[in-house]
Amino acid sequence: MKFLCEVFLVLGDVKFLIMGIRQCATVFVSLNLSKVYQSCIPSAAYLLMLPVNRLASTVAAAAKESAKAVGGEELSCLPNGLTVFSKDLKGPVAQLVLAFRAGSRYEQPDEFGITHHLRNCIGIDSERAFGVHLLYQCGGAGATLYSHLTRDFLAVQASLVREHACRTLPLICELSQPAFKPWDLENVIETLDADIAYLKPHDQLSDCLHYAAFRGGPLGHSLYSAEELVGKYDYLKLRRFADSRLVSSQAVLVGINIDHDDILKFLNDHMRFHEKSSKEGLPSKYVGGEVRRSFTSRKAYVAIAGEGASIKEPENVAVQSVLLSLLVGERSLRYGPNNEGVVSRAKASGSYPYEIRRLSEVYSDSGLVGFCISSEADIIAPLVHAAAKSLKSISMNDDTVKKARRVEIFCFAMRHVRMAELVCLNHCESSSALALGYAAQLLCSKRIVSTSEFIQLIRSVTKQDLEKMISRMVSNMTIASCGNIYQVPYLDEL
Repeated sequence: MKFLCEVFLVLGDVKFLIMGIRQCATVFVSLNLSKVYQSCIPSAAYLLMLPVNRLASTVAAAAKESAKAVGGEELSCLPNGLTVFSKDLKGPVAQLVLAFRAGSRYEQPDEFGITHHLRNCIGIDSERAFGVHLLYQCGGAGATLYSHLTRDFLAVQASLVREHACRTLPLICELSQPAFKPWDLENVIETLDADIAYLKPHDQLSDCLHYAAFRGGPLGHSLYSAEELVGKYDYLKLRRFADSRLVSSQAVLVGINIDHDDILKFLNDHMRFHEKSSKEGLPSKYVGGEVRRSFTSRKAYVAIAGEGASIKEPENVAVQSVLLSLLVGERSLRYGPNNEGVVSRAKASGSYPYEIRRLSEVYSDSGLVGFCISSEADIIAPLVHAAAKSLKSISMNDDTVKKARRVEIFCFAMRHVRMAELVCLNHCESSSALALGYAAQLLCSKRIVSTSEFIQLIRSVTKQDLEKMISRMVSNMTIASCGNIYQVPYLDEL
C-alpha cells in the first residue's frame, strides 16, 4: 500500500498523526505520546457528511445592511447576536478565529478548572461528525489548528491558504461544539495530566500573580485545572457549561484574507450555533497582595506588578505601553546586558546574571503592568530589592518620555492560549496575531482600534499620564514568587 499523505496537526496539547492509505485510512491518535489508539475510517469521499439547515434569507440581508466597510474592514452583527468581522490584507494566508466569552473568569465556584477541560476537548467528536473526520478534512485543506484559552475567552483558530478558507469554515464551527462523549473524555484526561506535569515556571508565576492581584475575583481564576479536579467533571457538567457559554450571542467570527460576503453566505446556509441567552460575567477588582509558591528548583522567579489598563481604555493601554518601554527597555533579554530601561539599568549594575521580562496583561475590566525577574536562588534578593527601589524612585522628565516613545510600541493583538499579553507593532504583520487581537477587542470592548489609531494614541502620551500610572502602580503593588524562594524578600520588605 502506498501512502497518499502524512499530516501532522497540533491542537492544544493533543497531537494527531493522520496517515491516509489508498483504499482505507488507519488513524493513530497519540495523546501526548503516551498511548496509541487505532480505528478504521471510510474513504475520504464519506469523511464529512454534515446536514445543511438553511435559514431565512433575511439573515443575510440583515447582516448585509449592518456591515460597515472602513479601509477594507467589514463588521456585521447578525440577528442571533453573532458578530462577524473581516479584513482583506491581500495576503496568501487566511486566518479564521471563532472565539467565545468562555474564559476561566466565567467559572463558578463549583467549576474551577472546567475551562481547561473544555479547551482540551476541542478536536473530539461533535454532535454531527467524528472529530477524526473533521481533523482529516482540515489537514486536507492544509490548515494548522490552534485552541486558545485566556481569562476572557476561548477560541479556535485555523491558518490556511486563502483559496481553502471557505471549505474550512464549517469545520471550525463543528470543532468548537464538542459533544463530550464519555469515551472521548477518557482520552482528554491524559492531556490534562500532561499539561499540569509540564507546566512552565513562568506559567505558574502568572497564575500566582493573578491570584494575588485579583484575590477573590474572577480574574484570579487559574487557566489550569487543579490536579485533584482532573477528570472530576462528567459530560453532563461540561455540556451545561458549553450550552451556557458557547452560544452565538457570546461569539465573534474573525476572518483575515477572506471575503466578507463568503462568510455571510456560509452563515446563511450552514448556521449551527446555539442561540440561547447567556449571563454577563462578574467584574473583577484589582486588590493587590502577595503569593509565594515553593517547588524544587535551582532558580527563583519573581513578578512585580501594579494595576494596569483595561482593553476598553485604549488611551491607558497606550500609556501602559510607553511605561513598559521606560521600565524594562526595548526588549526582554535573557542573561544579557540590557541598560535601556530604568529597572534594567538598576539590576545590570549589580553584575548578577538574570532574566527580565515585560509583564502586560489587559482584560475587559482591568489589567496588570510590571516585570518578571528570574535568577539563581542565592542571588535573587539583591536583584528584587534593586528593581523595587528603582521603580519607586523614577523621576519623570521630557527626555525620558521622548526616549520611551521611541522604543518598540505595543498594540492590541493576542499572540499565545496560556499569556493574554499585548504584542509589538511589528507582530501586526503576522495575520495570525492580528486575527486573535481583533477577536479579543470585539469580545471585550465591542469595537476595533486599528494599528494607526493606536500609534496616534502612543504619540499623544504625556508626562502627566506616565506619572499618574506609575503612582497608581507603586501605591498598591503585587508580588508573586515561585521556585526556590527562600531568599525572595516579602512585599513589606521592599
